[in-house]
Amino acid sequence: SVDFEFHCFNERLEQLKKFKEKYGTVDVPIEDPLLGAWMEKQRRQLALYKKKKKSKLNDEMVQQLRDVGVDIENINKPYITPRQETPETLKKWEDMFEQLRQYKKANNNCHVSKSDAENLPLHKWVCQQRLEYKKLRDNRLNKMTASRLQKLN
Repeated sequence: SVDFEFHCFNERLEQLKKFKEKYGTVDVPIEDPLLGAWMEKQRRQLALYKKKKKSKLNDEMVQQLRDVGVDIENINKPYITPRQETPETLKKWEDMFEQLRQYKKANNNCHVSKSDAENLPLHKWVCQQRLEYKKLRDNRLNKMTASRLQKLN
């Protein structure tokens, strides 16, 4: 029902306010499955709302999102996830990126074959980076960061 959706909206909005108080931003990283997924849903609904299409958001909800700091005007821009990288995930990504650089140096390309058993983990990593880039290009929730995008380009 509408009351249930409104209650859920208010509950997540309060979580978003607390997130902003703690981190100084409303850009919720993908690692937060509940609030991150909710923010992605709000982005999709805001895009519909701006186009005057059917949206689950009403004027009051949009104003509440704006008041918290959601950039309503630029809701359709490509979404680079502001990830809070842990040292472990950063090191793992950097290690794989270095393996890719070495592979390119040796092979003059980044087309890592899945039939190459020795480089299978690298093949999977490259496929994942391409998938995340495609999600970014399609303005979908993704794990790409600005620094990763810059290095891969």
